[in-house]
Amino acid sequence: MSADLSGSTAFKTAYQGPISWVPKFKHFYSEFLAQYTARYSDYCLEHEACCGELANELPKLWKTVGDEVIFVNRVSSCAQIFAYVHAFIQALEVYSSSLKKETDTAKLDVKGNGWIASFPYPNQTVVVTDQDVDLVDKKI
Repeated sequence: MSADLSGSTAFKTAYQGPISWVPKFKHFYSEFLAQYTARYSDYCLEHEACCGELANELPKLWKTVGDEVIFVNRVSSCAQIFAYVHAFIQALEVYSSSLKKETDTAKLDVKGNGWIASFPYPNQTVVVTDQDVDLVDKKI
């Protein structure tokens, strides 16, 4: 899953220095994770019959890239996928609402997307080296 602040470039440009926007981004990194985790835990507790054992498999922050937070989790069932997606959508809604309430962040919003992949089979890791890039350049 990936959550991204939309309107962040304009927001950063409006402030002529990192001091004004950096705390907002740090808040996004921590608060979105907290919202996502809380929503996931709540969903698992509410649906204990199908998801109770999944409550300990909280969403994991993989990395941040600029104004984006990326989560990664191994999934073992359709119920778990549903719990992650349901909680993620709720976290997007809650965080978006909180942005709209603050006057200085009213032009920011949050958007999200997700992927499901099978690994390692049939997918594989493909290593690309500088030498591979040189071969492509010579063919063109």
